[in-house]
Amino acid sequence: MENGTYTGCHLICGYKLTDTERTGKKGTIHRVAIDGEQAEIVKFIFTEYAKGTDKKEIAAALNAQGKRYKGQPFTSRTFDTWLSNPKYTGEFTFGGRLCTNQYPQIIDKALFAEVQERLKRNKVLAGANSAIEPYFLTGKLFCGRCETAMVAGGGTSHTGKRYYSYVCKKKKKGLCDKRWENKDTLELFVTERVKRFLSDPKNAERAASDVVSYYDQRTGDDGLRSIEVRIANAKSGAAELTDAFIEAKNTLIRAGIEKKMSELEILLNDLTLQKSQIELERGLKVTEEDILVFIAELIQGDPNDKEYQRKIIDNLVFMVYTYDDDIVVYLNFKGGKVIAHVGLDDTNDALRSNSVQTLSSLLHHTRGMHTSSKEKPHCRFLFLVRIM
Repeated sequence: MENGTYTGCHLICGYKLTDTERTGKKGTIHRVAIDGEQAEIVKFIFTEYAKGTDKKEIAAALNAQGKRYKGQPFTSRTFDTWLSNPKYTGEFTFGGRLCTNQYPQIIDKALFAEVQERLKRNKVLAGANSAIEPYFLTGKLFCGRCETAMVAGGGTSHTGKRYYSYVCKKKKKGLCDKRWENKDTLELFVTERVKRFLSDPKNAERAASDVVSYYDQRTGDDGLRSIEVRIANAKSGAAELTDAFIEAKNTLIRAGIEKKMSELEILLNDLTLQKSQIELERGLKVTEEDILVFIAELIQGDPNDKEYQRKIIDNLVFMVYTYDDDIVVYLNFKGGKVIAHVGLDDTNDALRSNSVQTLSSLLHHTRGMHTSSKEKPHCRFLFLVRIM
């Protein structure tokens, strides 16, 4: 592996074997090379997925072009694992050691990082999207009483009509008395409020300023150097563990070392993705004008349209806390991955100190069967705007 020759592992799509002039115990030693035709397919898949194209649509496009894999038409499952395989970047870890000379690069690290971000977001939404009725706020909606996630609920009324709602997970166990939220009404309410909030030029300008300020801080030299130092330390630790593994005299010690090597491998992959993401963001050179254009384009549309609701919630909403008489919305842009979590205590402190922007013009928001038609809750926006 150190000299870049093929080690006999599974050869993924996009590559082929070429002979070298060397021979070993099993005959001619091979080297991994790029298969031009397959590599173009791989590039197409990564590029389209990063754009937001659905896997089924990508498969259909490949089939329409007459492309096949191992003689079979493409399905979304054909390339499901390819999208997360770091070998396409020319780097991968094996036994805690970073390998950089076995697989030639097909996908650049910036594109690979974009794809990983979309895979993470889709994983969070998998539960919601697998349901017959999609729940757009899944993974983003939290109970204002106990901070527990609000999940898909619903049932059938005495008239036989099906209804859908968001329910606190603890309430299902009898541990919280938070009232359930009507799914369609809440999603419409949040969409309308986000659109109205950012339709105000002052709010849009504040958002753009905050994004650029954070972007400059995140992509500065100090942030990149910090990641590089951590990568170097992880590689050094992996090398030490490899030496220790070779010198270990019993299986118990080796098993312990293998576990640590596996943990380091995960850490190295994560740090490498973080570095690629920062390098990608540095190349974007985001300006306030760019963000304002993005907002202007995104707030166009009909809030009653379900696909528009999905678009607004996916792109602009990071987190929502719902109380019995208040709704707090945290905003972001393109996923907002950089915010780990906003705690309920922080939210309550902000509400008590009035350090939020409150919208005075309120529309009716039905709270399931528990709320009268005259009730009008507050909707507040805590301004944590971040770019992915």
